Amino acid sequence: MLYTSLTIILLKQDLTSYSIYYYGGFMKLKKNLLYMFALTLVLSQICFQANAIVFGGESSGGRNGAQSVYISFSSLGNGIDLSTYGLVQKLISIAQENNETTDYRRIERGREGEVELCVGLIDAFKRYEFIRAFAPSIMADKARVYQLRTFVYVGNNCDDINNATEQDIQGYFL
Repeated sequence: MLYTSLTIILLKQDLTSYSIYYYGGFMKLKKNLLYMFALTLVLSQICFQANAIVFGGESSGGRNGAQSVYISFSSLGNGIDLSTYGLVQKLISIAQENNETTDYRRIERGREGEVELCVGLIDAFKRYEFIRAFAPSIMADKARVYQLRTFVYVGNNCDDINNATEQDIQGYFL
């Protein structure tokens, strides 16, 4: 992990102002509280960017580099969301034709078409593009039936669904 001596800040308060001392004693800055917060934000952003560069950049619900997408189609008594299901199947076959998949699983769960799909993609960016392609369909279904019945999770591989992280689909509209 990348940690620098810049992130260690010691605060000292005297009667008139706050003082910020950088570890190592190479700089002393005596300003008011507003400057202290501004400097802290800048340093936090630098550390965040350095961490993103070192660990691959994209984060997905605490899963850096997670490549498997689990899509769980549930039923509310009237079947699954067939429009999203058809779109997901189409996206999976396109990804398979382009050799962008590493794994594919299909598990049928119930009598009304409940199914769980898992597709392993070659990298985290492909995973993001994959989910973003069908996210509008999930939200349109939610608007029709007033309840979410398709859930999306990401994980490290298709064998490890119990440790997958549920995704906030609206976050893919940014």
